[in-house]
Amino acid sequence: MRHLLLSLLLLLSLSSEALADRGRLNRFGTLTVDKIEADPSLPISIGGSTVATFSSTGLAFSSGTLSMPGGGQILGGNGTVALPSFASSGDLNTGVYFPIADQLGFVQGGTEAFRITSSALEALTGYVIQSRPGSTSVPSFGNGANSDTGVYFPTDAVGISVNAANVATFDSGGLAMISGTAAAPSFTFSGDDDTGVYRIGANSLGFTTGGSFRAQVTSVGVATTGEFRNITTGGGIVLRSPDGTYSVCTVDNSDVLSCTAE
Repeated sequence: MRHLLLSLLLLLSLSSEALADRGRLNRFGTLTVDKIEADPSLPISIGGSTVATFSSTGLAFSSGTLSMPGGGQILGGNGTVALPSFASSGDLNTGVYFPIADQLGFVQGGTEAFRITSSALEALTGYVIQSRPGSTSVPSFGNGANSDTGVYFPTDAVGISVNAANVATFDSGGLAMISGTAAAPSFTFSGDDDTGVYRIGANSLGFTTGGSFRAQVTSVGVATTGEFRNITTGGGIVLRSPDGTYSVCTVDNSDVLSCTAE
């Protein structure tokens, strides 16, 4: 049936004189074209409009689409970078070809730009794979099963998103992390994620173990939850008394220690 339909299309596209001179239709519904002399092309027309043309370079569609019902295939040659298998009639050296088995090559201007293999999309020398900027909720590169986790691109930076929230950003200044908390510090360890370092506030760095605050480094000095802490403003250290109060202790030029309640 498919052969008959194609034959009828070809038959309609030829005049009776051309058919008598260049082809014949046998009893099986197959049109055999012996030669094309005056015009080296064979147009296919539907409703008075040319939709495709056979020529020495192949089949070119001018409008519409080609469908293959029943799971059929359109088969072509492997092609080359100079003449890819699938290309535009007005740009024959740009398109798609088949470099080797199980691989697909994309050609631009007679040069292969990208190749899809069984394991990756490869950008060849001189070409770059670019993506949309994306966002924390819809990252540019992510996992299909977890679409709000991945990598995105804010202005002049690279962001990492987890569950639609930014967790880190790379920019010209380096790596910037989220502040974190004592229970979930920004810098931690595999298998012990409630122990590490986090940002308490402006100019203040916190240290936590077991999810609890243990020490704080500020522009003044170090403060801990233990028995003492040192300070830099005015010198000295802060000591904790058994009753839970703190005293600031300093040593003067005569090596005399004096303490006052904090």
